[in-house]
Amino acid sequence: LVLLESRWHGKPVCMSDMAPLNEIASGEGAFALSVDDAGLWAARIDELAAAPGRRYELGAKARALAAANFSAERMAAQYAEVYRELLDS
Repeated sequence: LVLLESRWHGKPVCMSDMAPLNEIASGEGAFALSVDDAGLWAARIDELAAAPGRRYELGAKARALAAANFSAERMAAQYAEVYRELLDS
């Protein structure tokens, strides 16, 4: 949930490269990093800390992806479709 909230608030995300996190936070504005590579985590965080313009750009992309894929309207439509399929079967 934190990953999705971060996207909604326009923050770039560094996350562990594992399911189901990839489904929620994959795409632009997210970095899926190996849990075994502390050096890569440090480098990515340092890179973001040193570049406010890049953080803003990635954050804007993260928010756009969250709005497109996880809006209340889209989620409601997807649930409605599942219910329709269940009722029709």
